[in-house]
Amino acid sequence: MILESKKRYSPRNPADPAEHARRLEETVKWFIVSEELIPKDALILAAVSGGQDSMAMLSILHRLSEELHFQLAVAHFDHSLRESSKLDRKVVEDFARSCALDVYAESEDVRSLAESAREPIEEAARKARYRFFLHTANEIGADRIATGHTKNDQVETVIMRFLRGSGVRGLAGIPTQRGKLIRPLIQLERNETLTYCNALNILFVTDPSNTDPQFFRNKIRLQLLPSLRKLHPSIDENILRVSENAKALITSIRERTGPLLKRHSRQVSENEWMLNVAKLSGLDETSLVILFGDLFAEVMQLDMDFTRSHYEQLVRFAKDSSVSGKKLSLPGLSAKREFENLIFTLQTKTSKPREPSPIDLTLPIPGQASAAGMIIKTEVHEESKLTGNSFQSVGDSAYFALDLISPPVTIRRPRPGDRMQPFGMRGSKKLSDIFIDKKIPGRERSRALVVSDASGILWLIGVTTSERGRIEKNTEKILKITIERE
Repeated sequence: MILESKKRYSPRNPADPAEHARRLEETVKWFIVSEELIPKDALILAAVSGGQDSMAMLSILHRLSEELHFQLAVAHFDHSLRESSKLDRKVVEDFARSCALDVYAESEDVRSLAESAREPIEEAARKARYRFFLHTANEIGADRIATGHTKNDQVETVIMRFLRGSGVRGLAGIPTQRGKLIRPLIQLERNETLTYCNALNILFVTDPSNTDPQFFRNKIRLQLLPSLRKLHPSIDENILRVSENAKALITSIRERTGPLLKRHSRQVSENEWMLNVAKLSGLDETSLVILFGDLFAEVMQLDMDFTRSHYEQLVRFAKDSSVSGKKLSLPGLSAKREFENLIFTLQTKTSKPREPSPIDLTLPIPGQASAAGMIIKTEVHEESKLTGNSFQSVGDSAYFALDLISPPVTIRRPRPGDRMQPFGMRGSKKLSDIFIDKKIPGRERSRALVVSDASGILWLIGVTTSERGRIEKNTEKILKITIERE
């Protein structure tokens, strides 16, 4: 049975109810501003269950929205675990509509999801809930998703992760911000959200499953924590201090791993990301765990609850160069080693990589053209005293002796049987062999681009130029081709 609450303000706090609510709102406003949680003119999707914490959050955000210059929408997810859950939705919708806010609601049979995935109901519910929040945020263009987690949730989470053997990342607890997710109430205690709702006569619901001891978090909240508080009254503060220390360590580690992650990771298809792990060989295990966690949360925008064991497997897999071609299965995704890279693929019904779009474009000389998200520029330069290796291709630029080029010059995808004479070599070589020699992953090969003329390939972009077209001392005109990513 669901419990409804619409209590009058408790006289235990002598302050005026409205004044108390205002002070709490000021506390949250200060936290939002100091932590830069909400950009100006952002659209915030408030994830609201109907409980006291999320209803307090919704009210506070609504009352701050004009002052902090952001818009607000509401998302509600029904897990279909009890008959009375429809009342939760009504409470949320009624309050949201009284504030003239749009509501996005969905229900799903979480019990069936848990059985199919062979995982605890708690975990299946969390995944389904966040999947809905992220999908809705993307659909409506929301910049942030706000959840009503409080300081009490933080304490419970750190204990849960400690008991499960989490490392420093797990002990940091619930992040104030991760990707689109923000926790504006994380500095408040649960009794403060209750007082706030009572002070403003905000209707909320109490989920009876919150007292069900079959759920791990409830055992911690109702059994373990009360016992620990009897042994050590300051246990909550001590646990939060451990969390803050872990966060400080992670922040320090990110000063090194952040630039590496940005430089050596990229998305290669809708459901695939590539990470050059050979460039990470100088990182210790803890730093790699932080980097992988940020890859999943910040780059891939996933909500994956990996254990320390999962991260340890991944670190070993990344450090072992002998496993090229092998796969490692993780919750919700797989990692495949391809030479110096790890390819991460989401396990979804549409996880098959999309075929790259065909390209066969004639380049104007001089001039520019656009293809595959790139701008290709061609320039003709008169004379040069520089010779030989001075004009070998570097990154996204390549140089050729114009008098050795046979028009038309085109940019296209590689074709079966393609060959070229790599710079500095006597004979020709198949592109497939060049890919192998250069350890280019299979997914990258199908997306490669070549520049060719009537006589053959001049440039395998990003890999090597052809010996044909070499600039010599008597070269009068030089063709420069530059690739700019849009």
